[in-house]
Amino acid sequence: MNHNTVVDRFENDDEADYPYRKGHRGWNVYGGAEIYPGINLTVGRNREWLIAGEERSTAIYALLSAVRDISRTGKFEAFHMIKSVEDNIADNLLQWVQRPGSIGGLQPFDDPLLTGNTLVNQSFVGYKYTRGNLTFVNKFRLDHFKQRDDAADRLRDSAFYGVINKADYPFSIGRNITLIPRWKNMWRKRTQPRAVQLDINELSEIFSLSAVFPVLTRSRVEVGVEAIIFRNAVAIPDPLPPEYIDDFIGRVFTVQYTNRVQYQGYSVTSNVGFQVNDINFANLTDQDVSNTIAFIELYAGLEEERLGGRPAERRGWSF
Repeated sequence: MNHNTVVDRFENDDEADYPYRKGHRGWNVYGGAEIYPGINLTVGRNREWLIAGEERSTAIYALLSAVRDISRTGKFEAFHMIKSVEDNIADNLLQWVQRPGSIGGLQPFDDPLLTGNTLVNQSFVGYKYTRGNLTFVNKFRLDHFKQRDDAADRLRDSAFYGVINKADYPFSIGRNITLIPRWKNMWRKRTQPRAVQLDINELSEIFSLSAVFPVLTRSRVEVGVEAIIFRNAVAIPDPLPPEYIDDFIGRVFTVQYTNRVQYQGYSVTSNVGFQVNDINFANLTDQDVSNTIAFIELYAGLEEERLGGRPAERRGWSF
Protein backbone atom coordinates (compact mmCIF):
# COMPACT_ATOMS: atom_id res chain seq x y z
CA MET A 1 0.00 0.00 0.00
CA ASN A 2 3.01 2.35 -0.01
CA HIS A 3 3.47 1.69 -3.77
CA ASN A 4 7.20 0.85 -3.62
CA THR A 5 6.74 -2.47 -5.58
CA VAL A 6 7.50 -4.67 -2.52
CA VAL A 7 4.70 -6.67 -0.88
CA ASP A 8 4.10 -5.00 2.49
CA ARG A 9 4.48 -8.09 4.66
CA PHE A 10 7.86 -8.87 3.08
CA GLU A 11 9.29 -5.42 3.79
CA ASN A 12 12.29 -5.04 6.07
CA ASP A 13 14.03 -1.90 7.30
CA ASP A 14 16.08 -0.55 10.18
CA GLU A 15 13.16 1.12 11.97
CA ALA A 16 10.77 -0.15 14.64
CA ASP A 17 7.62 -1.82 13.28
CA TYR A 18 5.14 0.92 14.06
CA PRO A 19 1.74 0.75 12.32
CA TYR A 20 2.74 3.90 10.41
CA ARG A 21 6.15 5.32 9.63
CA LYS A 22 7.51 8.14 11.75
CA GLY A 23 7.22 11.64 10.33
CA HIS A 24 4.08 10.79 8.33
CA ARG A 25 0.56 12.14 8.64
CA GLY A 26 -2.56 11.03 6.79
CA TRP A 27 -5.78 9.08 6.71
CA ASN A 28 -7.35 6.05 5.05
CA VAL A 29 -11.11 5.64 4.56
CA TYR A 30 -12.49 2.37 3.22
CA GLY A 31 -15.55 0.15 3.26
CA GLY A 32 -16.66 -3.12 1.79
CA ALA A 33 -18.96 -6.09 1.81
CA GLU A 34 -19.13 -9.79 1.15
CA ILE A 35 -20.99 -9.66 -2.16
CA TYR A 36 -21.19 -13.46 -2.41
CA PRO A 37 -20.05 -16.21 0.01
CA GLY A 38 -16.27 -16.16 -0.15
CA ILE A 39 -16.10 -13.06 -2.41
CA ASN A 40 -15.30 -9.67 -0.85
CA LEU A 41 -15.18 -6.18 -2.36
CA THR A 42 -13.44 -3.23 -0.69
CA VAL A 43 -13.14 0.35 -1.96
CA GLY A 44 -11.20 3.15 -0.32
CA ARG A 45 -9.21 6.35 -0.53
CA ASN A 46 -6.09 7.33 1.37
CA ARG A 47 -3.92 10.40 1.62
CA GLU A 48 -0.52 10.73 3.27
CA TRP A 49 2.06 13.47 3.61
CA LEU A 50 5.38 14.14 5.31
CA ILE A 51 5.41 16.50 8.28
CA ALA A 52 8.84 17.90 7.42
CA GLY A 53 8.62 17.79 3.61
CA GLU A 54 6.53 18.53 0.55
CA GLU A 55 6.10 14.90 -0.55
CA ARG A 56 2.54 13.61 -0.87
CA SER A 57 0.75 10.34 -1.61
CA THR A 58 -2.89 9.85 -2.61
CA ALA A 59 -4.70 6.77 -3.87
CA ILE A 60 -8.19 5.65 -4.80
CA TYR A 61 -8.46 1.87 -4.85
CA ALA A 62 -10.80 -1.08 -5.24
CA LEU A 63 -9.97 -4.60 -4.06
CA LEU A 64 -11.77 -7.80 -5.03
CA SER A 65 -10.80 -11.07 -3.34
CA ALA A 66 -12.20 -14.58 -3.46
CA VAL A 67 -11.44 -17.83 -1.62
CA ARG A 68 -13.08 -21.17 -2.32
CA ASP A 69 -12.13 -24.47 -0.69
CA ILE A 70 -13.68 -27.39 -2.56
CA SER A 71 -13.45 -30.88 -1.15
CA ARG A 72 -11.49 -33.29 -3.41
CA THR A 73 -10.65 -30.43 -5.78
CA GLY A 74 -8.51 -28.03 -3.78
CA LYS A 75 -8.37 -24.47 -2.52
CA PHE A 76 -8.67 -21.57 -4.96
CA GLU A 77 -7.68 -17.98 -4.19
CA ALA A 78 -8.01 -14.90 -6.41
CA PHE A 79 -7.18 -11.25 -5.80
CA HIS A 80 -7.33 -8.12 -7.93
CA MET A 81 -6.63 -4.52 -6.96
CA ILE A 82 -6.94 -1.50 -9.19
CA LYS A 83 -5.74 1.85 -7.87
CA SER A 84 -5.15 5.35 -9.15
CA VAL A 85 -2.02 6.68 -7.43
CA GLU A 86 -0.08 9.92 -7.19
CA ASP A 87 2.87 9.28 -4.89
CA ASN A 88 6.33 10.83 -4.56
CA ILE A 89 7.13 9.65 -1.01
CA ALA A 90 10.20 7.39 -1.04
CA ASP A 91 9.70 4.27 1.11
CA ASN A 92 13.20 2.76 1.13
CA LEU A 93 13.97 -0.65 2.62
CA LEU A 94 16.65 -3.15 3.57
CA GLN A 95 15.98 -6.39 1.70
CA TRP A 96 17.62 -9.81 1.84
CA VAL A 97 19.53 -10.61 -1.36
CA GLN A 98 21.14 -13.99 -1.98
CA ARG A 99 22.97 -14.65 -5.22
CA PRO A 100 23.59 -18.28 -6.28
CA GLY A 101 26.25 -19.95 -4.15
CA SER A 102 26.46 -17.11 -1.61
CA ILE A 103 25.26 -16.82 1.99
CA GLY A 104 23.31 -13.65 1.18
CA GLY A 105 22.81 -10.49 3.20
CA LEU A 106 20.74 -7.34 3.67
CA GLN A 107 21.12 -4.72 0.96
CA PRO A 108 19.52 -1.26 0.61
CA PHE A 109 16.50 -1.04 -1.68
CA ASP A 110 15.59 2.40 -3.00
CA ASP A 111 11.95 3.06 -3.82
CA PRO A 112 11.84 3.36 -7.65
CA LEU A 113 9.00 5.92 -7.38
CA LEU A 114 6.97 4.40 -10.21
CA THR A 115 3.62 5.89 -9.19
CA GLY A 116 3.95 9.65 -9.66
CA ASN A 117 0.69 9.57 -11.65
CA THR A 118 -0.12 5.97 -12.40
CA LEU A 119 -2.94 3.48 -12.85
CA VAL A 120 -1.88 0.24 -11.16
CA ASN A 121 -3.43 -3.20 -11.64
CA GLN A 122 -2.34 -6.08 -9.40
CA SER A 123 -3.66 -9.63 -9.72
CA PHE A 124 -3.00 -12.94 -7.99
CA VAL A 125 -4.41 -16.43 -8.57
CA GLY A 126 -3.53 -19.40 -6.38
CA TYR A 127 -4.46 -23.07 -6.28
CA LYS A 128 -3.49 -25.66 -3.66
CA TYR A 129 -4.25 -29.36 -3.91
CA THR A 130 -3.67 -31.83 -1.08
CA ARG A 131 -4.29 -35.54 -1.31
CA GLY A 132 -2.72 -37.84 1.28
CA ASN A 133 0.97 -36.93 1.52
CA LEU A 134 0.98 -35.01 -1.77
CA THR A 135 0.87 -31.20 -1.71
CA PHE A 136 0.70 -29.35 -5.04
CA VAL A 137 0.76 -25.52 -5.07
CA ASN A 138 0.42 -23.10 -8.00
CA LYS A 139 0.65 -19.29 -7.89
CA PHE A 140 0.40 -16.57 -10.55
CA ARG A 141 0.98 -12.85 -10.04
CA LEU A 142 0.68 -9.88 -12.41
CA ASP A 143 1.47 -6.21 -11.72
CA HIS A 144 0.98 -3.55 -14.40
CA PHE A 145 1.89 0.15 -14.14
CA LYS A 146 0.25 2.51 -16.65
CA GLN A 147 1.93 5.93 -16.59
CA ARG A 148 -0.18 9.05 -17.19
CA ASP A 149 0.33 12.70 -18.08
CA ASP A 150 3.71 14.08 -16.96
CA ALA A 151 4.74 10.70 -15.48
CA ALA A 152 4.58 9.19 -18.98
CA ASP A 153 7.30 11.62 -20.08
CA ARG A 154 9.71 10.21 -17.49
CA LEU A 155 8.75 6.52 -17.31
CA ARG A 156 7.59 3.76 -19.61
CA ASP A 157 4.67 1.47 -18.85
CA SER A 158 6.01 -1.59 -17.04
CA ALA A 159 4.83 -4.97 -15.79
CA PHE A 160 5.80 -7.94 -13.64
CA TYR A 161 4.74 -11.54 -14.28
CA GLY A 162 5.47 -14.36 -11.86
CA VAL A 163 4.59 -18.07 -11.75
CA ILE A 164 5.43 -20.62 -9.04
CA ASN A 165 4.56 -24.31 -9.16
CA LYS A 166 5.76 -26.68 -6.47
CA ALA A 167 5.04 -30.14 -5.12
CA ASP A 168 6.29 -32.39 -2.34
CA TYR A 169 5.51 -35.93 -1.27
CA PRO A 170 7.00 -37.02 2.08
CA PHE A 171 6.85 -40.71 2.89
CA SER A 172 8.31 -43.00 5.52
CA ILE A 173 10.81 -45.80 5.17
CA GLY A 174 10.65 -48.14 8.09
CA ARG A 175 9.76 -46.55 11.40
CA ASN A 176 12.32 -43.79 11.74
CA ILE A 177 13.27 -42.39 8.33
CA THR A 178 11.24 -39.86 6.32
CA LEU A 179 12.11 -39.10 2.70
CA ILE A 180 10.86 -35.84 1.17
CA PRO A 181 11.17 -35.40 -2.61
CA ARG A 182 10.38 -31.86 -3.80
CA TRP A 183 10.02 -30.04 -7.12
CA LYS A 184 9.72 -26.29 -7.68
CA ASN A 185 9.34 -24.25 -10.85
CA MET A 186 9.74 -20.45 -10.80
CA TRP A 187 9.37 -18.03 -13.71
CA ARG A 188 9.51 -14.27 -13.48
CA LYS A 189 9.50 -11.57 -16.12
CA ARG A 190 9.78 -7.84 -15.56
CA THR A 191 9.72 -5.05 -18.11
CA GLN A 192 11.46 -2.02 -16.68
CA PRO A 193 10.12 1.56 -16.53
CA ARG A 194 13.52 3.06 -17.39
CA ALA A 195 15.50 2.25 -20.52
CA VAL A 196 18.79 2.03 -18.59
CA GLN A 197 17.46 -0.80 -16.42
CA LEU A 198 17.91 -4.45 -17.37
CA ASP A 199 14.76 -6.41 -18.18
CA ILE A 200 14.25 -9.71 -16.34
CA ASN A 201 13.12 -13.02 -17.84
CA GLU A 202 14.25 -15.99 -15.73
CA LEU A 203 13.23 -19.62 -15.26
CA SER A 204 14.38 -21.90 -12.41
CA GLU A 205 13.75 -25.64 -12.08
CA ILE A 206 14.64 -27.03 -8.65
CA PHE A 207 14.65 -30.71 -7.65
CA SER A 208 15.54 -31.88 -4.17
CA LEU A 209 15.49 -34.94 -1.94
CA SER A 210 15.94 -34.87 1.82
CA ALA A 211 15.98 -37.55 4.49
CA VAL A 212 15.07 -36.94 8.14
CA PHE A 213 16.36 -39.15 10.94
CA PRO A 214 15.06 -38.64 14.49
CA VAL A 215 17.73 -38.56 17.21
CA LEU A 216 16.74 -38.90 20.86
CA THR A 217 13.37 -37.27 21.67
CA ARG A 218 13.81 -33.62 20.63
CA SER A 219 16.46 -33.78 17.91
CA ARG A 220 16.78 -34.83 14.32
CA VAL A 221 19.37 -35.05 11.56
CA GLU A 222 18.43 -33.95 8.05
CA VAL A 223 20.45 -34.73 4.92
CA GLY A 224 19.52 -33.21 1.59
CA VAL A 225 20.63 -32.86 -2.03
CA GLU A 226 19.33 -30.32 -4.52
CA ALA A 227 19.77 -29.65 -8.22
CA ILE A 228 19.01 -26.25 -9.78
CA ILE A 229 18.66 -25.54 -13.50
CA PHE A 230 18.56 -21.79 -14.19
CA ARG A 231 17.91 -20.17 -17.57
CA ASN A 232 18.06 -16.45 -18.34
CA ALA A 233 16.23 -15.45 -21.54
CA VAL A 234 17.84 -11.99 -21.56
CA ALA A 235 20.96 -11.79 -23.70
CA ILE A 236 24.24 -11.11 -21.90
CA PRO A 237 24.60 -7.29 -21.88
CA ASP A 238 27.82 -5.42 -22.54
CA PRO A 239 28.98 -3.98 -20.21
CA LEU A 240 27.92 -6.66 -17.75
CA PRO A 241 25.87 -5.27 -14.80
CA PRO A 242 26.39 -6.87 -11.37
CA GLU A 243 22.76 -7.97 -11.11
CA TYR A 244 22.87 -10.13 -14.27
CA ILE A 245 22.84 -13.91 -13.64
CA ASP A 246 24.04 -16.22 -16.39
CA ASP A 247 22.55 -19.63 -17.19
CA PHE A 248 23.83 -22.19 -14.70
CA ILE A 249 23.41 -25.67 -13.26
CA GLY A 250 23.87 -25.88 -9.51
CA ARG A 251 24.18 -28.69 -7.00
CA VAL A 252 23.81 -28.38 -3.22
CA PHE A 253 24.46 -30.90 -0.45
CA THR A 254 23.46 -30.12 3.13
CA VAL A 255 23.66 -31.86 6.51
CA GLN A 256 21.87 -30.31 9.47
CA TYR A 257 21.34 -31.25 13.10
CA THR A 258 18.25 -29.70 14.72
CA ASN A 259 17.38 -29.61 18.41
CA ARG A 260 14.21 -28.14 19.95
CA VAL A 261 13.80 -27.43 23.67
CA GLN A 262 11.57 -25.38 25.97
CA TYR A 263 13.33 -22.81 28.17
CA GLN A 264 11.51 -20.44 30.54
CA GLY A 265 8.44 -20.30 28.31
CA TYR A 266 10.39 -19.96 25.07
CA SER A 267 10.59 -22.49 22.26
CA VAL A 268 14.29 -22.65 21.34
CA THR A 269 15.43 -24.24 18.06
CA SER A 270 19.09 -24.67 17.20
CA ASN A 271 20.50 -25.76 13.84
CA VAL A 272 24.10 -26.82 13.24
CA GLY A 273 25.41 -28.05 9.92
CA PHE A 274 27.27 -27.41 6.71
CA GLN A 275 26.44 -26.93 3.04
CA VAL A 276 28.45 -27.68 -0.09
CA ASN A 277 27.69 -25.61 -3.23
CA ASP A 278 28.84 -26.28 -6.77
CA ILE A 279 27.58 -23.95 -9.53
CA ASN A 280 28.71 -24.08 -13.16
CA PHE A 281 27.75 -21.18 -15.43
CA ALA A 282 27.13 -21.77 -19.13
CA ASN A 283 28.89 -18.69 -20.53
CA LEU A 284 30.55 -16.75 -17.71
CA THR A 285 32.68 -19.66 -16.53
CA ASP A 286 35.00 -17.37 -14.58
CA GLN A 287 32.11 -16.91 -12.13
CA ASP A 288 31.78 -20.61 -11.27
CA VAL A 289 31.22 -21.22 -7.56
CA SER A 290 32.46 -24.08 -5.40
CA ASN A 291 32.41 -23.61 -1.64
CA THR A 292 31.51 -25.08 1.73
CA ILE A 293 29.50 -23.11 4.25
CA ALA A 294 29.26 -24.05 7.94
CA PHE A 295 26.41 -22.53 9.95
CA ILE A 296 25.02 -22.29 13.47
CA GLU A 297 21.50 -20.88 13.91
CA LEU A 298 19.50 -20.25 17.06
CA TYR A 299 15.82 -19.28 17.09
CA ALA A 300 13.92 -18.35 20.24
CA GLY A 301 10.22 -17.54 20.12
CA LEU A 302 6.99 -17.46 22.08
CA GLU A 303 4.27 -19.72 20.78
CA GLU A 304 0.69 -18.47 20.84
CA GLU A 305 -0.70 -18.27 24.32
CA ARG A 306 -3.85 -16.84 25.77
CA LEU A 307 -3.52 -13.63 27.76
CA GLY A 308 -6.67 -12.15 29.25
CA GLY A 309 -8.84 -14.32 27.04
CA ARG A 310 -7.21 -13.17 23.77
CA PRO A 311 -4.54 -14.97 21.73
CA ALA A 312 -1.15 -13.31 22.01
CA GLU A 313 0.88 -12.44 18.95
CA ARG A 314 3.62 -14.93 18.10
CA ARG A 315 6.97 -13.31 18.73
CA GLY A 316 10.48 -14.50 18.09
CA TRP A 317 14.13 -13.64 17.70
CA SER A 318 16.91 -15.25 15.68
CA PHE A 319 20.64 -14.95 16.16
